[in-house]
Amino acid sequence: MQRLIKGLAIHTGETTLANGAILIDEQQIIEVFADGDKLPNNIKSQTYPSNYHLLPGMIDMHIHGSHGADVMDASSRALQTIADALLAQGTIAFLATTMTASIEDTEKAILTIKNFIAQQTRGAKILGIHLEGPFISREYHAAQQKQAIIPPDIRLFKHWQALSDNTIKLITIAPEEQGALDLISYCRQQNILTSLGHSQANYAEATAGIDAGISHATHLFNAMRGIHHREPGAVTALLLRDSVYTELITDGNHLNDAIIELTYKIKGADKLILVTDATRAQCLKDGVYELGGQEIFVKDNAVRLKNESLAGSVVTFAAAIKQMLKASGCDMNDIVKMVSTNPAKQLNLKNYGKIAAGYDANVTIMDENFNIVNKT
Repeated sequence: MQRLIKGLAIHTGETTLANGAILIDEQQIIEVFADGDKLPNNIKSQTYPSNYHLLPGMIDMHIHGSHGADVMDASSRALQTIADALLAQGTIAFLATTMTASIEDTEKAILTIKNFIAQQTRGAKILGIHLEGPFISREYHAAQQKQAIIPPDIRLFKHWQALSDNTIKLITIAPEEQGALDLISYCRQQNILTSLGHSQANYAEATAGIDAGISHATHLFNAMRGIHHREPGAVTALLLRDSVYTELITDGNHLNDAIIELTYKIKGADKLILVTDATRAQCLKDGVYELGGQEIFVKDNAVRLKNESLAGSVVTFAAAIKQMLKASGCDMNDIVKMVSTNPAKQLNLKNYGKIAAGYDANVTIMDENFNIVNKT
């Protein structure tokens, strides 16, 4: 059945159509209309206020959980809870992100995700797996289990990828670790994304990782060596290389607004990806929860370990968008790139990430204050 959505500002990712309209069916966008275009008659329509916003459905490349459920629970019920919660937030697809854990627990999570993907019928679509570890630095483990960190291992990764039925799409890795460059190169050959994160790499080591195939940065600035004027660090390498997309957690805790603005000015909207890195505590009350076998403490929209280190977030995409707009001065078409177009490009998803004829019909609608109104 076709439907017409009209009256609001449509942000295509390239331009904004004030008082625009889109004609969709259950699968795809049929046509996009600018103000003044003749609209089709006898079509079921939804009219929204002119100060509302329509953008492509959002894609989260880095999220652990929501509404009390976590990917590492290794249960279909947990994955369904996360998928349903995210769809209600305007997120139409995501990578189920693991934590550094024992090989046994990692494999349980991988098998559960693989099986869920094969039979999923509702909620935000799981596009695949983001392995956040275990091939990371012990010095920058942050909220990852230090005792479960292991050296990069191509044979083990091949086993996991076979176990997952080739659904591992992204790995967070520390390029300075022995064996990392070989694994990064292998992943590039297999069209699997590698991301620098939880790493003590210096500038030279980070650059070597990028040359080997790293094209992504896990929560830029956090859990990695920062910038010093005589040792530029991994952050500088990631900022300077145009081939690298960089994640930002704009929750008001992980990054100062000035750093958000600086990153936006250096990388530009075309190479930034907003992520939530949300935990099971997302959308729940302040209190004590669990992440990767550790207690986490949620207070005032921040998630911390007992030692006060940050441990993921409780931010939603709506809140992250508001923070990004405020801190950087970017516009809504920039936001479209950061939450939809760029993730779709990174994951090589066709027909996602834009408002255009032939693209996916799952769109997100926000009110004048950038709160989610309706996911259609």
